[in-house]
Amino acid sequence: MRIWGLVGTLTLLILSTLPAASAASPPVLPTNYDQTVYGDFSMIGNTVTACPAQPGHYPPKLCLDARNRVGSGPSAQNNGHPMTWADIDSDPATYNSSSGRLAIPAGARIAYAKLTWAGNTGSPTNVPCGRGPIRPPGSAKQQQVSLKINDRGSLIAPDRYTADAPGDLTHTDHQFYSAYADVTGQFRGITGPSTVTVGNVWTPQGFDCFGGWSLTAVWTFDTAHPPRPPANRSRSTTRMPVCSRENTARTPGCRRSSQPVG
Repeated sequence: MRIWGLVGTLTLLILSTLPAASAASPPVLPTNYDQTVYGDFSMIGNTVTACPAQPGHYPPKLCLDARNRVGSGPSAQNNGHPMTWADIDSDPATYNSSSGRLAIPAGARIAYAKLTWAGNTGSPTNVPCGRGPIRPPGSAKQQQVSLKINDRGSLIAPDRYTADAPGDLTHTDHQFYSAYADVTGQFRGITGPSTVTVGNVWTPQGFDCFGGWSLTAVWTFDTAHPPRPPANRSRSTTRMPVCSRENTARTPGCRRSSQPVG
């Protein structure tokens, strides 16, 4: 059981589909966006799994406490609870969904946006999430996610997809995947702050299951606003394991998704 994290820096180092680097030969990170803009970048994200209503190995309240950074140990871990899908959009076409507020200045437009999502593949079948009795139709590799920006919706297929190689897994490991897509076009004509809702991130329900998404957006004005020098925004990507091999809802020193928001 492992935990993966999203890491953000000024160069926008986020979850993508490169293999984990070896100490002997670190990879050269590809640049997805490198422009000088009158603006900056913003990152948002959320989970699409939620605490269960029914108890698993522990009362659901301990899962809710862990989501609020209260508690520790097995009762604060998602492998102690049968995780369910969060679904906040009231759309019958989505089986899970969550949202985030992209807070950019009024009048600014999006120059570049990349959507990344990840979850369990449901394999192998001898680990808790792999034994989950409830899973979405289709497969993680073929799944199109639902992206809604304010009231504008679209289906997004992955530009690139990767999953853990089965030979790299130990007998207690779940297989994780990640995918991403350039969604700059979906923001065309939209300026200022917006509510972003993402749904149908493929992942089963059950013990040890997880799923989530992140959006990185470079925003800009056409001219200095207020007057200031333009800034260079370069964007690279990587995918890396962090912290322990224990997939937890609360791990000290690890970045976690926030609770689903409406």
